[in-house]
Amino acid sequence: MTEVRIRKAKEPLVHSDLKIYEIADKVGYADQRYFSQVFRKQMGSRPGEYRMKEREKKALTTSEYFEQ
Repeated sequence: MTEVRIRKAKEPLVHSDLKIYEIADKVGYADQRYFSQVFRKQMGSRPGEYRMKEREKKALTTSEYFEQ
């Protein structure tokens, strides 16, 4: 169940501007702090860190596409 919730949280983390607590609530965690702990345990980084890292990757991929 935890893996499913974290997988569902990854999409809006990268592709939306929802707050972390809003995403936590949408995937079934009422407590943002607990969600962040579980996310970090599963993914190796906190949700905000994951969001920034994935958005940077996405931006690099997009800019490389337009340079061709």
